[in-house]
Amino acid sequence: MANIFFVSLPALAQQYRFTLLNVQDGLPSLNINQTFQQSNGFIWLATDAGVSRFDGKGFEHYKFSPGSPRHISHNFITNIVEDNDGNIWLTSEHGLNKIRPDGSVVIYLQDAKKS
Repeated sequence: MANIFFVSLPALAQQYRFTLLNVQDGLPSLNINQTFQQSNGFIWLATDAGVSRFDGKGFEHYKFSPGSPRHISHNFITNIVEDNDGNIWLTSEHGLNKIRPDGSVVIYLQDAKKS
């Protein structure tokens, strides 16, 4: 069974804190394609089951789920970046997704339609 480890490195600290996370802790999948630390400290995990934001205590999941406020274009996420406005951009097999700082999602499909 695979797990993901996080290391916390506070400034000028002499100790390190390791955290082990797995599906029992709320990780949606053990197939992690990318990890990304946002400028505000949140950790984003791109998986084959969507993308998850980890705040140090719990997860907020975004996945393909039409009608859900956290609906994204596809569950297989390949890349995560942040722009200067704090938006998180995700690439998937079926388009580009923007997660705004308020958590709302804008989907840009491959055929240039916006939903």
